[in-house]
Amino acid sequence: MIQISTSVGCSVNCSYCPQSSHVSAYNKVVERKGPYKMSFDTFKTCIDKVPYKWPVCFAGFSEPFLNPQTIDMMEYCRAHKRKISIYKTLAGIKSIEELDRIMATFPARMIVHLPDVEGYMKNPPKGKIFFDILEKLKEYQRKKYRIKIMCIGTPVPAFVEGFKYVDSPPITSRDNQIGEVNGHDFLETVYKDVPNEIMRKNDFKVPVRCLKSTQIYETHILPNGDVYACCNDWKLELKICNLITDSWEDHTAGRRRIINQQMTVSGTKCHTCDFARKAYLPKSKEQKRKEAEEAEEKKNKE
Repeated sequence: MIQISTSVGCSVNCSYCPQSSHVSAYNKVVERKGPYKMSFDTFKTCIDKVPYKWPVCFAGFSEPFLNPQTIDMMEYCRAHKRKISIYKTLAGIKSIEELDRIMATFPARMIVHLPDVEGYMKNPPKGKIFFDILEKLKEYQRKKYRIKIMCIGTPVPAFVEGFKYVDSPPITSRDNQIGEVNGHDFLETVYKDVPNEIMRKNDFKVPVRCLKSTQIYETHILPNGDVYACCNDWKLELKICNLITDSWEDHTAGRRRIINQQMTVSGTKCHTCDFARKAYLPKSKEQKRKEAEEAEEKKNKE
């Protein structure tokens, strides 16, 4: 999956999302010169290099519709028969007409993140248009569009009433040692009473696999064309390539390099990530032979 970060910097400002770290890291990359919103030309240049088998997800590190050209990008994907998905809070959608344009691209999956009772989403979309869009989304859901409603925290009853498939995963963010949220939203380990408690990081001493993606099959394009390997790489440490200047072959080689480095070498970003799990690598013939001999020896002793 290719995720598109159409903007850098998100006004929704969820408490568990490390936007300050991300913006600071991006500022260093672009030397504070931008771009902070992806242009349609940049999107077209990058996406035309991506094989059609890769789905395109408008989500990334920021709310997609804060960029006014995002709908144009979606329509371009639709015109070229690309599979689209969306993760959004509805921020940036200014009218029912814009929502209709979005739905006309027939997203294969749409996850709508709504505000919570606790106020973890600090600057949610508001106003009459927000409620009008919610009502229109209910119509689309009744028409069998694949719309999933979720809320990190306790859903606001007035917002979710009338929707099907409402999910509310617990707050599970973990802080690093300087008290900065890592942004790991959906983890197996649950810390409901956080979200800002400092937790100790584990470091697996063995090869690891990614709980989200076995082959880091989820890279992210930023507004300047840079591609990064993971949705948890908020500090932009795992750069693969730049799809404006580089080829898809460069992307493939970069992914392979990062997988080999991150999954096998202890102490890397992936080894200390909440999504890391022990990798069960295929056994060599020598290992199988040795295990068989040990089993036979044990059997004879018994």
